[in-house]
Amino acid sequence: MSQPTEQDCMGPNAEYIKLIAADEKEFFVKKADAVEVSKTIRRILDGPSQCKEGEINQIELSNITSPTLKIVCDFLAYRAQVNKLEEGEDARDFPIRPEDAVDVLKAANFLDC
Repeated sequence: MSQPTEQDCMGPNAEYIKLIAADEKEFFVKKADAVEVSKTIRRILDGPSQCKEGEINQIELSNITSPTLKIVCDFLAYRAQVNKLEEGEDARDFPIRPEDAVDVLKAANFLDC
């Protein structure tokens, strides 16, 4: 499977969105996962400045560092998978190092996920 590119983020029906951290590092996440898990991302993408044909679905998150945003992106994919589990199936815990916990909690609170 190849890595997503900006082309995969183009237009209102794009499969991916690009999240940009405070240090301008870019992360690509599945749009469906992001809007399912994060109410903030859903509101941004559904808001009045919706992405139009030929535009890139991207969100600048100037208050989240790239190491923290990487963890958040992993969590978005993890949470979307957990939501698809059958009733009674157990989900493994999402690993977060103690030294990352506070920053991840702040980002999760901001992103409402």
